[in-house]
Amino acid sequence: HVHYNEWAAGRIVNRRDADVLNDRLAIIYEKVCQSVNESVKQGVKLDTESVKHEVWKIVESLSDEPTFIDWIEKQIPLLGVSDGTAKHYDPLVTRLTEWGRMTKWKDVTVENIANFDAWLHNLTKPMSDARRKAGAKPEKLSDGGIYNYHKCLKALLNRALSFDKIDSNPYDKLKGKFKRGDRENVEYLTDEEMKKFEAIILPKGSELDVAHDLFVFQMYTGLSYTDM
Repeated sequence: HVHYNEWAAGRIVNRRDADVLNDRLAIIYEKVCQSVNESVKQGVKLDTESVKHEVWKIVESLSDEPTFIDWIEKQIPLLGVSDGTAKHYDPLVTRLTEWGRMTKWKDVTVENIANFDAWLHNLTKPMSDARRKAGAKPEKLSDGGIYNYHKCLKALLNRALSFDKIDSNPYDKLKGKFKRGDRENVEYLTDEEMKKFEAIILPKGSELDVAHDLFVFQMYTGLSYTDM
């Protein structure tokens, strides 16, 4: 903010950072002139909103304040969580960057959290060329995977709230909306089925033999398919 006594003859004065801010204003002014001149040159009716848009972009690029996504990236190593937990945060940054509609602090709203959830549910997993050639159908993200994105984002927004980066956490108004998935009607193997599967004999060292051993390990440890 610039106070009344820090402004004179169209320039910032009486501040240690006056030279830096004046240089910044000069760049913004030049950007405004370029936008206006381009509109006049093309015979386009001048639109203050489009000019503001151009100015806003340049202000963001010159701002010392990191964007929302930049802040998240810098916070992840400071969370103090285990490596296993930390690995869930990097994909969140990737997804937010891909979506591109929640990059700035002013974008962190209840509506955008809900829109991000809808986008995730329509997203499909990357497919290898071999699977594509084989005619495999694209797979969507699992409910559990989407839930993890929300879990990580909510934790980061609580951290932002504690640092006064935001006034409130949008997730507080969305309680109960994002769930891990259907946990009531889960199909499971019986003891007899587990023993039958474990007893299967396959060619030693083959891919099927390795996959069989891995699944047996999962049966008795509860290790998730993704982690395996």
